Order: sequence, then C-alpha cells, then structure tokens
Amino acid sequence: MIPRSLALPAALLMTGALATPALAATQTLAFTAVQFSSSGPVTKYRDVNANAEIIGHDVLICKPPSKHAVTCTGVLTFTAPKKGSISVKVKIDLDAKIGMGPITGGTGAYAGAKGAIKGTATSRNGRTVEIFLTITQRHRPDPPTVS
Repeated sequence: MIPRSLALPAALLMTGALATPALAATQTLAFTAVQFSSSGPVTKYRDVNANAEIIGHDVLICKPPSKHAVTCTGVLTFTAPKKGSISVKVKIDLDAKIGMGPITGGTGAYAGAKGAIKGTATSRNGRTVEIFLTITQRHRPDPPTVS
C-alpha cells in the first residue's frame, strides 16, 4: 500500500500527468513560393520543393506599404513532407526584396512552432520567392511506461 502523502504524486507519475521537461527540435524547410493570385491586401502562393512538386500553399495579408517596406501576416499550409500549417509575421524590404520575421505558431505537425522565416525574391516582379523556415518545436517526451 502506498502512503497517503505519496498516493497523488505516484498516480500522476504513472499517468504521465506530472510536467516533464520539453525537448526542442529544430528543422529547416526550404522551398520556392510562386504567386498565383493577388487581390487587394491578399496574396496567394503555391509552395514547390526542389523536385518541382507542390508541397503546400500560402496566404499573406499585407498592410498598405510604406515607401520602402510592407508588413504581412500569413499562414503557410503544407501537405508534404508533413501536414500542418505555420503562422508568420513578415516585414518585407521592398528595395532589397527580402522578407524576414518570426514564426508565431503552427498546427498539425507544426503545432507549437516558433522560429524564423526568411524570403528572397528571385524574380524581378517578386512573384517567385525562395523561402527558408527555421522551425523550433517543443515536444514532451513520452511518459515512462510502468510494467
């Protein structure tokens, strides 16, 4: 029999309910985003990997630009290599054609994502963009099994 003072902590440990330290996993995704639609503040892209396979799509909503920059929020939705979405906030330097900002969250395989996004326009009109995401996710290890 377990003493009363230890019963609750023992039960929580056996069910995995006690907090366990989160482990961080970092990954980088690189792909090309190709614009296929733009209407008002909303711009849509298809994401293509190095094998020219569509791996997802993006929707950015941008505030009216200042003289040299524009700020956007967006959701990048992936169907491969993992299913899920990543939310971002991006500031785009219109002169340098580079956008950077934080990853603010995610769903599915990217739940709890944090990190950074960087995009560089590779076409003159800015409709093709090389994207690099550095994603850090915190995962809790599986609780120990009791045999």
